[in-house]
Amino acid sequence: MKNINKEDSIGSQHNEVNKQSAQRSIAVFAAEIMAKFKPPAFPFPELTIHLYGLKKSSNFILSGEHSDAVSDLALAFGDNFATHAGPVIWIGCHSEIITIDARLQSREARVERKGPATYSLLDDVGKIALTRAAMRIDTLPLFAFDIDQGIDGEFLEELEENIQSDLPTLIIVEQALFKDLNQSVARLENLFQMLDRLKITNPDNRILWQLPLAKKSGNGESSMPCFGDLNELRLIENADVVMFVQCQDSEIPVHAELIIVKNKFGSLGCIPMHYDQTFSTWLERTLH
Repeated sequence: MKNINKEDSIGSQHNEVNKQSAQRSIAVFAAEIMAKFKPPAFPFPELTIHLYGLKKSSNFILSGEHSDAVSDLALAFGDNFATHAGPVIWIGCHSEIITIDARLQSREARVERKGPATYSLLDDVGKIALTRAAMRIDTLPLFAFDIDQGIDGEFLEELEENIQSDLPTLIIVEQALFKDLNQSVARLENLFQMLDRLKITNPDNRILWQLPLAKKSGNGESSMPCFGDLNELRLIENADVVMFVQCQDSEIPVHAELIIVKNKFGSLGCIPMHYDQTFSTWLERTLH
C-alpha cells in the first residue's frame, strides 16, 4: 500500500481540480460549438420547443383575423432576432413601416404611445424609459423598406452594400402587401425581385410571411382559421410552418392562442398566449 503524505494529498487535490476544470472547459466549448449550429430561437420557449428554432432557408407563415395582433407578433419575433441573432429586414408599406419604431419603443418602455402628442403627457419616468428604449432600438440591426418606392438597379446596389451579412438574417414580409389587389401585382413583382437579391447577399436567411385572411367570420364570432382562408396557395405549399393567431376575448390583455397547423420541423399544437395591444406585447400564458 502506498503511503500518502501531505504533499501527495495536495498534489492529488490539484489534479482533481485540474480534471474538473478540464471537464468544465470541454462542456463549455461543446456548448459553444452546438450554439453555432443551433437555429436562432423564438422569444417564446414553448414555441421554440415545437419548431426547434428559425432554421436557415425556411419559410414561416403567420396569419389571423386580427391583423394588428399578427403584426405585433411578427414584431416580437423581429425584435428578439435582431437582439440575439442578426439582421432583420422588414419589407412593407409606408403606412405600416412608420409605426415600427413607436411600437418597438412602446414594447420596450411599457409606455402607451398612440401618437406624437402622447410623449408630452408622460411624466419624467416615462420619458426616461422611452428615451432608453429608443436608444436600444437604434442599435439593433433592423431595417425597414417601403416596397412602394420601387426597386431599381441603384436601390438594389445600395441594399447590397448596407445589409449584406453572413450572420443569420430574418426577412419579415408584411401582410399589407397582399391586401390591396389593385397594387398587389406591382408590389409582389418588386417583393420577389428584392427577395432574390437578399437571398444572395444574406445566404443564412429565413422568411416570415404575414398573410391576411381572405375572409372573416360574418357572425361576429371568431372561428378557427384554416388553409382555405388564405389566398396565397403557392406560399402555403412551400411553407415549412403555418401558424394562426386567434384572440379569444376583448379584455386587455386578451387571451389568445398561437395555433401551429403545419410543421415540417416538429409537432402541431396550440400555445396559450396573452396579447396586449396597448403595448404591442405578446407573452406566453401559463395554464396554472
